[in-house]
Amino acid sequence: MKRAKVLLFNPQSDFYAMPLGLLAVGSALDPDRYDVRIIDARIHPGAAETLINEAQDASCVGMTVFSGPSIGGARQLSQTLKRMFPSLPIIWGGWHPSILPEQCIASGVVDAVVIAQGEATFQELMAAIEHRSQWPGIDGLCIAFDGKPRRTPPRPLVKMDALPPARYELLDLETYFQRKSRRQVDYSSSRGCPYRCTFCADPMVYKSKWTGIAPERIVRELLQLHQEHAIEEVFFLDDDLFASPKRIQALADAFIAANIPFVWKGTARADELCRLPESFFPKLRQAGCVKINVGAESGSQQVLDHIKKDYKVDEIITAARRAAAVGIGVAHSFITGFPGETNADFQATLAVMKAIRRLHPNLETAIYCYSPYPGTELVQELTQRGLRLPERLEDWENFNIEGAWLPRQDPDFVKRVQNLNFYLRHAYSSGRRSACRSLLRRISRLRCEHDWYQFAVEPYFAALL
Repeated sequence: MKRAKVLLFNPQSDFYAMPLGLLAVGSALDPDRYDVRIIDARIHPGAAETLINEAQDASCVGMTVFSGPSIGGARQLSQTLKRMFPSLPIIWGGWHPSILPEQCIASGVVDAVVIAQGEATFQELMAAIEHRSQWPGIDGLCIAFDGKPRRTPPRPLVKMDALPPARYELLDLETYFQRKSRRQVDYSSSRGCPYRCTFCADPMVYKSKWTGIAPERIVRELLQLHQEHAIEEVFFLDDDLFASPKRIQALADAFIAANIPFVWKGTARADELCRLPESFFPKLRQAGCVKINVGAESGSQQVLDHIKKDYKVDEIITAARRAAAVGIGVAHSFITGFPGETNADFQATLAVMKAIRRLHPNLETAIYCYSPYPGTELVQELTQRGLRLPERLEDWENFNIEGAWLPRQDPDFVKRVQNLNFYLRHAYSSGRRSACRSLLRRISRLRCEHDWYQFAVEPYFAALL
C-alpha cells in the first residue's frame, strides 16, 4: 500500500532551534502508513518551491506559525497552495494559531487549526483527512463550519510518556549542527508550565498544566542520539524543565549513573532553584548541566507581583549564587516596559542585573522591551490603555509585535535598553583579553556603575574591531 505523503513546513525566522513541534506531530504518525517530510525554510534553500513541487501528490500540508513576521510568509504560501491545489488540506498549528484560531480559519487559506498539544489531534485528523465531514468529531481543532470558524471540544493534555519518541531522522541534523556551530540537539522532555504569568501565552494554551517524560526514557533516547549523531550538547527546549523537583533530581541521578558523554542546558524559574536543596547543585553540575536559562523578568517586586510571577526578587540572587558556586552558568532574561512600570521599577531591575553580574562571570543578564503577545492576560489590560492588535490574519504581516507597546511611549528608551545589554556584557566579563578589550571593559564598567548610556559609540568601534 502506498504511504500518504505528509508535508510539514517551518517558515523563515531568525533562529535555528529545531522545529520540535513539527517533529512531534510527524513522529506520532505511523511510518508504515505515512511518508512524513519536514521542510524548514531556515535551512533548506528554495524551501517554498520545494513545498509547492512536493504538494502535487501530498495528503496535506501542515505549518507551524509564530506571531510576527513568519505569518506573512506562511499565509502567502498557503494562499498559493490553495490556488494551485484547491482540494489540498492546509493545516496550521503552533503558538499563534493556538491562541487566535478563528482568525486563521477566517482568512480562507487555512482548513483546520490544531490547537495546543498536537500529536493526538493531528493523528486523528490524518486518519480522517479525506473525509471532512468527520473533522467536527475530532477534539482540539478549529475548522470552518457552515462558513464560520468553529472550535471542537478542547483536548486534555496528553501525558508525554504516552507519546512515541521523536524520530530525529525526519530532520537534517547535520545542517542544524552547522547553523548552530556545534553538535547541539534540541530536545523536548516536557510540555506546558504550571504557573500563571500574565505576560506569557502558556497559561492560555496549556491552562497551567504540565507533563514530563520519565528520566529513564530521557536518558535512553539521548544516549541513542549520541550514538547515532555524536552529539556534544543537549538543549532542553522545555518551557520549564525544573517544574518537578522530584523529576529533575531523578534525572540528575540517571545522567550520573549513565555517565553521559554530553553536556546540557535547560530552563528554570528562580524559585524552583531555591526550593531544591543547596546540596543538590554539585550533583546537578556533575550530571552535565552547564547552563540554566532563568526568566527573571524584573528586579522590582511590585512588577513581579503585577505580572503574577509568584516569587521574590531575593530568590533571583539566591538561585544565581547557588548555580555559580558549582560552575553552572545562568542566563537571566529581564523585561522592561511592562504596563505601569515606573522609572523606580526600571532602576530596581538595573540594580539586580548589576548585582548578578558582579557575583560571577558565568552569570549573564540581558534585558528586552516588553512585547504584548496576543491572548495573554496582560494584553487584556493593555487594550484598556489603547493597544490594538490586528483583528485579521493578513494584518499581522506588517505588524511589529516587538514595537507594539513602547515603554513610556519613548522610542529612545528602546535604544537605551540595547546599549545597556552591550555594556553589561563587556563590563563584567573575565578572562585574558587584548588591550582594546581591556579598555572596553573599563569603559563599560564605568558606564554601568554610573548608569550613563548616552552617546554610545563603543558598539560601533567594537563591531569594526
